[in-house]
Amino acid sequence: MNERSIATSVDAHNVSFTYPLGARPGIQGVSDVSFSVSPGQCLLITGDSGSGKSTVLKLINGLIPHFNPGELLGTITIIKDDQAFNPAEEPLSRAIEFSASVFQNPRTQFFTESVNAELAFGLENLGVDPKEIESRIQSAVELLGIKDLRGRRFKELSGGQLQTVACACALVSPGSLVLLDEPTSNLSMESIDILARVLHRLKELGTTIIIADHRLFFLKDIADQVIYLTQGKITRSFRAQEFYALDEPERKQLGLRSLHHVPLPASVPVPPTLENADPQRSGLELSNICFSYGAHEVLNIDHAFFPSREVTALIGPNGAGKTTLARIICGLASPKRGGSLRLNSKRVGAAARRHAAYMVMQDVGRQLFAATTEEEVTLGLAKKKRDHIDVNEILHRLDLAGMAQRHPQSLSGGQRQRLAIASAQAEQAAIYIFDEPTSGVGWRQLQSISALLRSLAASGAVVIVITHDHEFIQESVTRIIDMTDINKN
Repeated sequence: MNERSIATSVDAHNVSFTYPLGARPGIQGVSDVSFSVSPGQCLLITGDSGSGKSTVLKLINGLIPHFNPGELLGTITIIKDDQAFNPAEEPLSRAIEFSASVFQNPRTQFFTESVNAELAFGLENLGVDPKEIESRIQSAVELLGIKDLRGRRFKELSGGQLQTVACACALVSPGSLVLLDEPTSNLSMESIDILARVLHRLKELGTTIIIADHRLFFLKDIADQVIYLTQGKITRSFRAQEFYALDEPERKQLGLRSLHHVPLPASVPVPPTLENADPQRSGLELSNICFSYGAHEVLNIDHAFFPSREVTALIGPNGAGKTTLARIICGLASPKRGGSLRLNSKRVGAAARRHAAYMVMQDVGRQLFAATTEEEVTLGLAKKKRDHIDVNEILHRLDLAGMAQRHPQSLSGGQRQRLAIASAQAEQAAIYIFDEPTSGVGWRQLQSISALLRSLAASGAVVIVITHDHEFIQESVTRIIDMTDINKN
């Protein structure tokens, strides 16, 4: 990472943007937004899902209007060492000169298939000397603690590892303005701590930071100012000290996640081991589960048990094999010979598991296919089953009632997440797996997701939640399994 000393400021003046084309016809992104960020400051943008946070970042990096066309009013000015840029008027190819972005879904910003190639990609396109490129890459990966990911292909990495690589790409870039959209959505607490240290270091180097996030606690000593968006408008502005002093009633009224670190609950029980498991108890039992990507062993599990009628959190560091285990449970992958899975004491093969299980993926955009949000909830269900599903009630429970006729891909990241969860409820499966279901959601939506998961468990299902979100675990989980305890690889 180069030692940034270039001063960069951002000024937004009466900015409004409407999406009149493509998947988001006539949707107001932001309305009459104004703010200023001085060189070396950190601006935190927060608010409910769909409030316009990502739109603001896209306006700053030029993706709007170059990639996402629409009706744009007002101006955004970026001043870098006394040189003024208007992102809407500059070619998108110049964005890397003044800013670096970390997207909510890192897969959508990668141009190559491997970590090394992606880290070098931007600077290679600028014609930077290879020795300088390698020096910047080494500094970035050391700072983020991901030297072990060099040489790996993206298809081998977890969502959290991909998120960290995206952060490293931003550190490698020459810009002195860093934009981050929900950068903690798939990160473990250890990785969030590393990200916080990196942001501290960037501020020491004079980097200007604008970050949109629902998880707020880690920015307590980093943010300088906070803006709160409601339906595309800035409805509250705070100095950071004032924001982090909000009391609990006001925090919850604003729908904000916890302003302080939430530890793992100490009282949640651990599921039974092979030796003391009750053979009559219903649930999902795993024995001798081994799995490798080529020569790289990911899973080596002697035994694990996920009881029905409970919400079990599957936790562990990024890259521990949680998502791979979920794919095996759902029948999307098979363990090596000798491994077995039993549901309510009956052995279930891959085909049976695909029929019995439903998974909400980390990247929910890959599993939304219908033309409207309303249709998505029951997509793929037989007509007889659809007739018994109260779609409006499900959408209402997940705060999506006003989105029924929207195209699923026009929704914000958090709204798409909740739509995939709504589809899961309609499925009425025996096993549910939710992979980071609270990424991109605020406090109100966290509560509704927690209630839905508890109701699924109460219906008799096995409910497994892959999560790093301690606040969510406090609200919804009745059991915890740590991958570091069961995986011997």
